[in-house]
Amino acid sequence: MNNEHNTAFCKLLKEHLERLQDPAESLQIRRVSGGSINEAYAVQTQKQKYFLKIHRRAPERFFQCEAAGLAAIRTTQTIDVPDVYTYEDNRTGDKASLILAKWVEGKKTKDTERKLGERFAALHSSPGPVRYGLNHDNFIGTIPQPNSLYSTWTAYYITKRILPQIERGIEGNGMDSERINRLFKIMERMEKDLPEQPDVSLLHGDLWGGNWITGKNGDPFLIDPAILYGHHEMDLAFAELFGGFSADFYQAYAYFLPIEKEYQDRKELYQLFYLLVHLNLFGETYGRPIDRILKKYLS
Repeated sequence: MNNEHNTAFCKLLKEHLERLQDPAESLQIRRVSGGSINEAYAVQTQKQKYFLKIHRRAPERFFQCEAAGLAAIRTTQTIDVPDVYTYEDNRTGDKASLILAKWVEGKKTKDTERKLGERFAALHSSPGPVRYGLNHDNFIGTIPQPNSLYSTWTAYYITKRILPQIERGIEGNGMDSERINRLFKIMERMEKDLPEQPDVSLLHGDLWGGNWITGKNGDPFLIDPAILYGHHEMDLAFAELFGGFSADFYQAYAYFLPIEKEYQDRKELYQLFYLLVHLNLFGETYGRPIDRILKKYLS
C-alpha cells in the first residue's frame, strides 16, 4: 500500500485497538495470505496477536455480516470460530473497512479432520428455527445475498439462491439464451428433486477447503461464513466441489449425521449454485461445468 493509505490505515487500526484497551505503543504489521477478496495482516502488539482483514471498497454491512455469521456459529457451541473483537464498515472517503479477530494458529494432528467432521455434523444437528433462509441479507464472497424466511426449503433455494445468480449472470456477463432457458427449466426440476421440508440446519454457506483453519491442539476453526438455515446437504455438496476435505472428515460426519442415499442424486443441484456464483465472480471458466449439470438433469 502507498504511504498515504498506510498512514490512514494505521490510524484507523490504532483507534480500534485503543477501544480494546490495547494502546499498541509497539505495533508490528505483517501481510499474510487471506484469500482473494480482502487484504489480510498479522498484527502484533505488546498485549497480543490479532488477525486483521481490510477491504478498501467493501459493500455496506460487509464485515458486520461476517461477524454476525461467526457469532451465530459460536452460539451453537458445536465448533470453534475465531473471536471477533471489532469491525467497521466504511462507505465514504478513504477509510478502509476492517475486521479484527483473535489470531488462531496451530498444527494439524491425525485427529484434526475427524474432529472437523464430528463438529460439523454437530453444527448441522444443533436446534434451529422452523423456517428456511435468514432474517437479514448477507454476502457470498462480495456478491450480495438476498434473504428471507420461507416455510419450504425448495421455495427459498430457488427464489433466493438460484434465481438471483441467474439474474446477475444475465445483467453482468450476457449469459446466452440457451443456458438461461435450461436454468429456468432446472428450477422446475428442483421443486421435485429437492426435499421440500428437510430438517433445518445452520449452514456455513461457503464451505470450501480454505474456509477452515487449525488452532491449538489441532482443533478446527471455521472462518468466513455466509450463513443460512437450510438443508445440510448444501454444505456437503460445496465441500465436495473443489476438494480440500479428507476421507476422515466425511466418515466422521456420516457417523454422527448419516447421509441419505438420495444425496448423490441431488448433490449437483446444490453445486450448481456455487458454480453460478463463481461464474459471476470469475467468468466463463465455470460455464462448462454448469452446462454439464444442466445437460445431466435435463437430458
